[in-house]
Amino acid sequence: IYELNKSMTATLSDETVEIINKAKELEKVYPECDITAGGLINLWDPSGTPRVPSEQEIAQALADVDINNLTINGNTATLSKGEINLGCCAKGYACDIIKEMLDENNESYAIVSFGSSSLLYGKKPRGESFNVGIKNPLEPDEEMGTLKVNECFISTSGSYERAFTVDDKEYSHIFNLKNGYPVETDLLSVTVIGKSGIESDFVSTCIFMNGVAGLEYYLNLQDFQVIAIDKDQNVYISNSIKNNFKITNDSFSFAK
Repeated sequence: IYELNKSMTATLSDETVEIINKAKELEKVYPECDITAGGLINLWDPSGTPRVPSEQEIAQALADVDINNLTINGNTATLSKGEINLGCCAKGYACDIIKEMLDENNESYAIVSFGSSSLLYGKKPRGESFNVGIKNPLEPDEEMGTLKVNECFISTSGSYERAFTVDDKEYSHIFNLKNGYPVETDLLSVTVIGKSGIESDFVSTCIFMNGVAGLEYYLNLQDFQVIAIDKDQNVYISNSIKNNFKITNDSFSFAK
């Protein structure tokens, strides 16, 4: 990815080709994320020395965000403009690769975590479900609830651990590609439970960006389940997992 961004063309590994192609397919369904937004993200530099760019800089960077600027022929990738950033899907994809390795080795069970994306694999020795703690986004060292699940991928998006501050104002590390600014949302965190690591990672970001107003659509989908928490500490959850989820912090309650 570094070589591609620097030289605008590069020979990619099979895995890099796969993650890019999968991201391109997901973007057709969930256009809020675009892996060619690297230039915009670097402009704000949230992981380095953050700053608020000028409107002109933001407009120029946004003009370069377009998945059609990236073409792949075999293992050769060409970028006409912009930069690639796989922050919206890399951890989830890594979980997918690890699941393939575990399958090949006939492993019985495993817990793999990259922080915001995790894989719960196989069945525990006594057959019991995995018990997952959902973080309190207001106090990330604490949990606000627990979820019992079987084998699955889990990804969480939120700004509570990776937000950045400029001139005493806190910004999200997730960017709104409509205006080029860090996203402003009424959600504190979104957790997605699914059968694909890269999809759960991608979708959790998109749901977080869309806020409470867009939740109903996602809560009713069958491909994955959702747990979302808004700024009023209301918890929204897919009906299919509600009986397996328990709120353990009295500051939170199910949305009515």
